[in-house]
Formats: sequence, C-alpha cells, structure tokens
Amino acid sequence: MKIQEQKPKKPSSLAVCMQFTALWAGDLDRASLVQLCAAALGVCYKHDLLPHYRPSQGKPLDFGFAVLEVLLADGWPPTLIYNKGSECLGLMAGALPSEEDVNDAVNFSNPPGKD
Repeated sequence: MKIQEQKPKKPSSLAVCMQFTALWAGDLDRASLVQLCAAALGVCYKHDLLPHYRPSQGKPLDFGFAVLEVLLADGWPPTLIYNKGSECLGLMAGALPSEEDVNDAVNFSNPPGKD
C-alpha cells in the first residue's frame, strides 16, 4: 500500500504531539514549515520507506528533512506534503488535553457518599 493511501494515526506519545504542535504554533519560515509537515507525516504514517522518529535522538525538523527526502524521491508533490502534513499536525493538536480538560481533572471529586 502506498503511503498516501493510508489514513493517518496520531502518535501514541502525547509529548511528541505537544512538541510538534508547539513548533507548528511558532514562527516558522516556509522551508521549516514544509519540514515540519514532512516530519508529521513521518510520525502519523507507518511505511517501510519512512524513517522512524526517535525524540531522544533527533529534532523534528531534522527528522522532517529526512522524511522530505523520501517523500520527494517517491514522487510526492510539495502541495501534497503540505496538505497531508497539516492534516497530521491538526490530528496531533487535537489529541492534546485542553485547559478545560485539565481543570476538570483537577477539580474532580467523588460525589458525596462515594468515598
């Protein structure tokens, strides 16, 4: 199955989701943004052609450069990399708990009589 025929899946690590989302929210130039999109593809799609992301051994933009090399060699047009990568970044951002979720968890208490 070709990479682009798959459905993206959010990474199991929320820390990776946070790392990528924080970069996405930053002030990236176009070259860095396309590297971030490629990196997002690399963590949301599983394929033998794609390198595996190891947060402890590299940075997202460096990883994105390696993924970008593979995708371009595989015939992906830059617009597809950007569009599918943005979809992956949105998936990662949506996986993060909201402030409301955190506040609800902090303020949670057992109902009376349920100790």
